[in-house]
Amino acid sequence: MKTRFLFPVIAAVAIMAVFSCGKEIEQEVLPEGNTPVEQPEAVFTYSLNIDASKGADGKALTLEGNTLSATWAAGEAVTVYNETKGEALTGSLIAQSSGASTTLKGELSGSKGIAMGDELTLKFLSPNYSSQNGTLEYIAANCDYATASVSVTGVDGSDISTGTANFVNRQAIVKFTLNQANSAS
Repeated sequence: MKTRFLFPVIAAVAIMAVFSCGKEIEQEVLPEGNTPVEQPEAVFTYSLNIDASKGADGKALTLEGNTLSATWAAGEAVTVYNETKGEALTGSLIAQSSGASTTLKGELSGSKGIAMGDELTLKFLSPNYSSQNGTLEYIAANCDYATASVSVTGVDGSDISTGTANFVNRQAIVKFTLNQANSAS
């Protein structure tokens, strides 16, 4: 009877020794403090070419009489936020030409990727109007905030396809002319 009881005890001790050795080997691979090494997040990089139009609501601002016209200026940068994934993408899209419409071209990176059907918000400048000097040139360069939304219609490796980006201005621009009235007393 003692022999039968002794065999399961010896087997249990042997199994514990094997698992104990395995655990020690695993700990030797870890750095000091026995904390696991964190793997860096994967970064996905994509190329985008998006046709962008503004028509009468373009980007570069010019005043002709009482009409304020806006068009794209070559070299203007647009940032992108992936609404579906909740991620601001790094990089920017650059206007390739001047005029009422242009192609926005560039590379964007993010850790969550871009997939078919994702909604992207394109932003030109920012809604920060805390400092203005009142000139049309300053407003065009700093305060002419506009956005557009596009859906991803195709993903081919790192190339992303979307529909046309129709930008909408997100502020009103008003011109005031102050005249001093002559008072005859």
